[in-house]
Amino acid sequence: MIDRRRFIKQAGMAGVLYSVGQAPWFTDQPELSHLTILHTNDVHSRIDPFPDDGSRNAGAGGAVRRAQLIEKIR
Repeated sequence: MIDRRRFIKQAGMAGVLYSVGQAPWFTDQPELSHLTILHTNDVHSRIDPFPDDGSRNAGAGGAVRRAQLIEKIR
């Protein structure tokens, strides 16, 4: 069984080697890529949006609206 210290060393070395392999001077592609990171927190099972009855979060939320936003950002 692998101990924690050895695992951390191996994982760190794998990360370094992967990063060096992705460096621009090792690839054919000279241009930079664009990366967008989207984060969602505290969903609390709100698959359906809040009702449009004038509450604090009226019409907000829902999986469909999130999917629409992701497609818009893409």
